[in-house]
Amino acid sequence: MSAFQVKIVGDFCNLRCKYCFNCNGKRSTKTIMHLDVLEKVFKVLSQSKQETIRVHWHGGESLLAGIDFFERIIAHEKKISDKRFVNIIQTNATLVTKDWADFLFQNHFHIGVSIDGDEAMHNLNRVYENGQGSYKDTLRGANILRSVGFKVGVICTVTKETIASGKKGFLSLVKNDFNSVAFNAFHEESDLFEVRNVSNNEWLDFLKDIFDTWIELNDDKIRVREIDRILAWVEGRVANTCAFKSTCANWFTIDWDGLIYPCERIGRVPKFGDINKLDSFDEIFQTEEFANWSHKLHILPDKCKKCSMVELCNNGCTSHRIKKDEIPHFVYCDAQLSFFDYIKDQIGVYSKKKEVICNG
Repeated sequence: MSAFQVKIVGDFCNLRCKYCFNCNGKRSTKTIMHLDVLEKVFKVLSQSKQETIRVHWHGGESLLAGIDFFERIIAHEKKISDKRFVNIIQTNATLVTKDWADFLFQNHFHIGVSIDGDEAMHNLNRVYENGQGSYKDTLRGANILRSVGFKVGVICTVTKETIASGKKGFLSLVKNDFNSVAFNAFHEESDLFEVRNVSNNEWLDFLKDIFDTWIELNDDKIRVREIDRILAWVEGRVANTCAFKSTCANWFTIDWDGLIYPCERIGRVPKFGDINKLDSFDEIFQTEEFANWSHKLHILPDKCKKCSMVELCNNGCTSHRIKKDEIPHFVYCDAQLSFFDYIKDQIGVYSKKKEVICNG
């Protein structure tokens, strides 16, 4: 089933995060999707054979499009009575007001907020153009969202600078009542970002630290995506995340100008087409560009072919594969396999203490 990331403001953002992979984009330029393009997006989506359509309203910072723009989104969706739309926003939350929170809650949006641990960790990289940290504004926005009824999940980016402070950052998030947390290890293959990259060994130590802290907390309301993934593996299930389900070819980004690309994490190459020139997404599936790209995604390196975990891992997230290799290979392969062994060994030790490990 296809899912769509719609970059309604392109790279336009009110923050200047130092690790942003859109740092070469036009983050200062106001680019908001033209209403004619938005209408075309829904005309094309209405032709989908899917009954449920997942749309991630993305940026930059998608709230910069304004409430009026999102009201038009809801109006378009209501006209397509045979589809169920699932709307998701990942936001830095600095622009959230009571009006925004009420609108998003009343229209059943799913919300994720980007927070990188405690205040010091967050403000190392997530800053405004003047260099001022955004932590207090982000926390304020998240609390407004919660005040109207949202259960706010967190995505926390982990870099070389913050990797040693995993427990500290995790406990800070829990202290601030964030019970659903996902950690993204930073990895970008460019000279600009290499200094921030997290190594295999660093990522493994971080994951073990988070797991041990999670056990110490002994609270089954706290969910950590990276732990849930491995627990699924221990039970012989594929984790319910795109990173290990080999579904990259099902994700599409529609930029503010209508141009269509793969998942936003991968970037603007290859280009699959222009929404303004399509009648249905089926047309993209028939293109040589898409066929070639999709085929390359599923070519496995020899290490994967020999691995007993290949059906659970599927060579990991495409954006985290080492591109300089002849056949790109998941950069955190060794860390994930070792973390799997670590949790498997610990289950017997902790099972009496924390039954959630056994029942998920």
